[in-house]
Amino acid sequence: MHRRKFIKQVGIGFVALQFLPTLGLAQSRKDNKAYSSLPLVRIDVVKGERSDKELAELADVIQEVLVKTFNAPPKDRYQIIHEHKKGLIKTLDTGLGYPRTNKIVILQITQQGRTRTQKQAMYEAMGKSLEKIGVPQTDLIISVSENTLEDGFLGLNKA
Repeated sequence: MHRRKFIKQVGIGFVALQFLPTLGLAQSRKDNKAYSSLPLVRIDVVKGERSDKELAELADVIQEVLVKTFNAPPKDRYQIIHEHKKGLIKTLDTGLGYPRTNKIVILQITQQGRTRTQKQAMYEAMGKSLEKIGVPQTDLIISVSENTLEDGFLGLNKA
C-alpha cells in the first residue's frame, strides 16, 4: 500500500505506527508478521462465583500471559468479562474423564497472526498461571480464532 494512502486511511492512527521502526517493527501490521496486534478476549464465567477483586485478578493474569506468549502490546487491553447465571454454561464431560465446576473459565481469543508454537505456549502458560490463582486446569477452556486487520475497528480508524 502506498504510504500516503496509508496515512490518509488510518488518520491519527499513523502517529503511533510511524514510531514502530525505532522498536524494530514495521510500519504496517499487515506487512510484518513480527508486529503482534492486540488480541480481543472474551472471558465467560459463572455469576456469583468470584468477587470483583478475583475477576480483576483473573483479567490481569490473562493479560500478562498474552503479553508474554503472544507478544501483545502491554497497554492494548481489550477484554470483555461476561458473567452467566448458574446453569447457563454447559460444559459436559466429552470423554475427558474429569469434572467441571462452577469455577469454569472460558476464554475466546480473537487474534491475528500467531503461530501454532505461540498458541501452544499460551495454552500452557495460561493453564499454569490461572491455576496459581485458583482456576483448576480442568475448569479452563480456551478457543482461539483468527481474523485479519480488515476485520476490526478501534474507533477513529476508517473501515
